[in-house]
Amino acid sequence: MSLHCPFEGCDRNFAKQQALLQHIQHQHCFVENELSSTINDHSINFLHFQEEELFKSSKIPKESENVSEIQEIFNFSLFQEIDNTQENMDNTKNVEEIINISDDDDTELTEEIMNNPSDNNGKEFMNILDNTELIEEIINDMSDSDGEEFMNISDSDIDSVDSEDFHGASFEDAVNATLDINISQWPNEIYKEFAEICINNNLSNQTTDSFIRFFNKNANIKNSPLPKNSREMHKFIDSMVAPNLDFKEKNIIIFEGVTYTLYYRPIIKTIKALLQKKDVMKDFVFQFEKKQKMNIDGSHSQIFAEQYNCNWWQKAESKLKIGNKILSIILYSDATLYDNLGKIHQHPVFLTLGNIPSWERNKKDAKVILGYMSILQSKNKATDYFCQITRKIEMRCWSIILRPILELEEMEFTINNTQVTFFPRISVFIADMLEANAITCTYKSAICKMSCPNCTVLVENLNNMNLSKEDIILRTPESMAFVIQNKEAHDYSIHNQKNIFWNFRELNIYELVLPDRMHHLDLGLFKYMLDYTQILLTEQCGNWVIEEFNNRLAAIPKFPGLKIFNNGIATVQTADEYRMVMKVIISVIDGIFDDKDSYVKERKFKSKNIYISSTQLALVYFFFIRMYLMSRKEEFLEEDLNEFENLITIWSCEFVNVFARFNPSNLRLPKLHSWRYHVISAISQFDAINGYTSETYKTLHKFYVKNPYRKSNKKEVMNQILNRIRQKALTETIKKTKTRQLEITNPLQLEGMENLHSSLNNFIDNMSITSLDKDKCFIQLYKSATLVSMDIIRADPSYNNIPWFSDVAIVMEETEAVLLLGNIIINNNSYNTIKFSFAMVKWYDYCKQDNEDIEIYECPRLLMLKSYDIVPLDSITHSVHIIPRFHKENEFLMNRNIF
Repeated sequence: MSLHCPFEGCDRNFAKQQALLQHIQHQHCFVENELSSTINDHSINFLHFQEEELFKSSKIPKESENVSEIQEIFNFSLFQEIDNTQENMDNTKNVEEIINISDDDDTELTEEIMNNPSDNNGKEFMNILDNTELIEEIINDMSDSDGEEFMNISDSDIDSVDSEDFHGASFEDAVNATLDINISQWPNEIYKEFAEICINNNLSNQTTDSFIRFFNKNANIKNSPLPKNSREMHKFIDSMVAPNLDFKEKNIIIFEGVTYTLYYRPIIKTIKALLQKKDVMKDFVFQFEKKQKMNIDGSHSQIFAEQYNCNWWQKAESKLKIGNKILSIILYSDATLYDNLGKIHQHPVFLTLGNIPSWERNKKDAKVILGYMSILQSKNKATDYFCQITRKIEMRCWSIILRPILELEEMEFTINNTQVTFFPRISVFIADMLEANAITCTYKSAICKMSCPNCTVLVENLNNMNLSKEDIILRTPESMAFVIQNKEAHDYSIHNQKNIFWNFRELNIYELVLPDRMHHLDLGLFKYMLDYTQILLTEQCGNWVIEEFNNRLAAIPKFPGLKIFNNGIATVQTADEYRMVMKVIISVIDGIFDDKDSYVKERKFKSKNIYISSTQLALVYFFFIRMYLMSRKEEFLEEDLNEFENLITIWSCEFVNVFARFNPSNLRLPKLHSWRYHVISAISQFDAINGYTSETYKTLHKFYVKNPYRKSNKKEVMNQILNRIRQKALTETIKKTKTRQLEITNPLQLEGMENLHSSLNNFIDNMSITSLDKDKCFIQLYKSATLVSMDIIRADPSYNNIPWFSDVAIVMEETEAVLLLGNIIINNNSYNTIKFSFAMVKWYDYCKQDNEDIEIYECPRLLMLKSYDIVPLDSITHSVHIIPRFHKENEFLMNRNIF
């Protein structure tokens, strides 16, 4: 049967359904509402959503199930482009949105480039927001109308939610809840520990069976406590009753012949699984706790530390009856890759609770996987049609996952064996910039007119670091509903569709997507600053300075937790690596070129660009480090927020002044604007930045996506991933330690040995021992030692094949380099043995040789002395990081930028 194109004015006929599908996608991307009435009932059916109600609402008879290929239903009322009038198509240059689903969110996307909204429209926009009743009426109309020009998400449009998803939050469920349901199901503790070892170490079935046979052969036990074989063990774990760990499947769409499925855990059961973790729940907080500090003048300053100390919680709780409890739900969503090939993606969603203190919440065990959202794939991603469907599908997935939170006013849970009534509220969305755009349905392009998901600042003001508060007009569900109703969605860079999050109680989705330090700074602005610095250095000094930059970076002394980049800045890729560079960048940049050098002067004279001095360049990094260190504070006073805002302003202004000309958009970056104007309010409203950074969530991608994928056989991958996650949730991890042996080969260690005898004699003179008998005195040397502060100090000539001799501070606030570590054992007689631990050190002193200040970039200047001593190990308070000033001989800086 020939298939005729259903659109008026098109006389094309096709023999195959796929050919007609591709024709409509390419030739009829923008369609009017009235065209939907011209669809022939016998033509191809697109986008078949898996629910019976859709057949009823579309009035299309359902095909019989014995049809060889599933027909799809194309419903224009669901997926039509919003503002697609001919006038807008003539006056607007439409640049198709590219959906970028990758780990790196720094790719610049292009999208609709719109004209500025007129002044009259802006005034009307501000005036209309004062009329609350009118705004509510607009949103209600959007929810109830079937003939709107935007993509409406109403009850008839989204997949029906299973009633089972609402189970588990009643009073009866809370009373009958049994904590740690899986503990009593194990046959014995040895069986459980063995399963734990096998699963957590990813042992193959063959290896597991070999261990079982070896144990049974040599244990000489009549009844073995282990399983008979690996298959029996996995079968037993899979049969264990753990309903809060089970995933459900929901078919979302059949697109281009592929069925896309949402894998999710009912959110109520997911919350219960988190609440059953006793270690996580021991410090659970139920209500707002106002934290204050009394000033000298008797006034009080509010302290913003945890979410339950901040303004959002206080406001949300004030709207409830006295005694009612808030359950603060924090969501994290971000797409990632299965492997390094970049061909297969996954979109996990995680959940945690703001009731848990941030120091506990940032641990892996305090987060639970909520689901895996569908990611559409197509060869035609760069079309409005594909992007439109992608946005619709993401809203559908969120609706299914979060529907119980939307419809249940109260939830009953058991906390520490006590039944508590909670009012669930979504408090924070942790996401990168692209994910924030997707959640808020705002444009993802950095060059659209209003690219900030939080406010309506114009693109030309993104690099203006001196805007007033009156210039920052925040987005709200009411204001965005108004601009869509007023057909101004393009002008405000928002997609012409209703956002599912508008339906939630007391939720402003545009406020809840907070600036994320890792993506905004570590992988964003700091990365840009390094890239532009290399361009600047090459322009002013030539290629030799880049080699000097890399040599300095490779020559940084070792320090616990600090990675050394022997191959230069080009090898820095991850957020953690960029944070490593932050800790030492001042030493690398300091004096990297001489402003008085004749070659530099010559290039300066020939260049038409503004010259940036070595000191000015170092100051930009100095201001950044000060700002970054303050962003890592665990709590903020009101005065701290003012200081933090000043630091952000100082750095951002310097950043724009120095580097704007190296960026194609003159640093009109949404990340820069967001960090400058929205991070302070985010702290006062929700939490200190450490409480909602995505740093701690990125590691979960390996645990819940990458590692299970690598262990699968790449067939029916999701079933294997979900099964592996379930098995690991039923077991625990085991920590292991390693030991090392000493080798005396390094020149520094030999230097210590040469001065050991004289230093030891000086040390003994201060003790009650008059002399040492060589037959009764023994010295044991070690590579490392642990201080009372839990710092590990080293005198290791070959730590990972690289020498590591720690710099330390002692009780009198002096600084020294450790050359040797050891014990001295003195046997004076049979009943009196003296033993003490020592460190052989070489001293530093403050540098006062020239006219420079004792401190530079807030780091003390030091020089190394040829003075040696033995000091008791317990006199060392902590390790310090001493880095050389590469352009100065025998001069060092005490690095205070370690975090």
